[in-house]
Amino acid sequence: MAFLWICIILLVAVGIFAIFKMAQKKRQEQLKKIKEQQEKEKAKESVPEKPEPNSSVVLRPQLVTSKTVAFLNTLEEALPQNFVAIPLVAVEKVFTIESGMTDAVKDKYFDIVVYSKKEYKPLFVIDLYDPSMESAGFKPMDPNITKILQQFGILTLKYPISSEYTALDIKLKILQLFGVSDMQNIIK
Repeated sequence: MAFLWICIILLVAVGIFAIFKMAQKKRQEQLKKIKEQQEKEKAKESVPEKPEPNSSVVLRPQLVTSKTVAFLNTLEEALPQNFVAIPLVAVEKVFTIESGMTDAVKDKYFDIVVYSKKEYKPLFVIDLYDPSMESAGFKPMDPNITKILQQFGILTLKYPISSEYTALDIKLKILQLFGVSDMQNIIK
């Protein structure tokens, strides 16, 4: 009879142990699911990490020179509200270039392109130059680009960049570019 009691106790102990192990395994699975869900939520909320610093990539302090920034700010005052001026526009972004011309205009940029805000159609190009740099080998706009502009009837305003101009000065130059002759009546 004692043997029977020992067998019953062992069976109960094994049963309890088995139930305990199953409960423990189920709890581990639940914890794993909770952890995965938390990681998914964290991934959605997390901000991407900054890329490792790369010595071959350096952020430029600004897109254009301070003189160009001053000019752009004054130009913005001079332009009608339905015009927008965008600096450093790649020639390839304004025109579809045939394969034969690609090398001639590759890596060329317009200093400023003035667009109609409604259609973003290029209206005219501003070619800025620094008069103080003329003696230091100033390079005018590439003749290939000038031909392309002429082909499409896009006018070019060559403008000396300096610190002495007003919105009115720029407005008058733009009106002259478009051939408006009686500017005194327009200004009034």
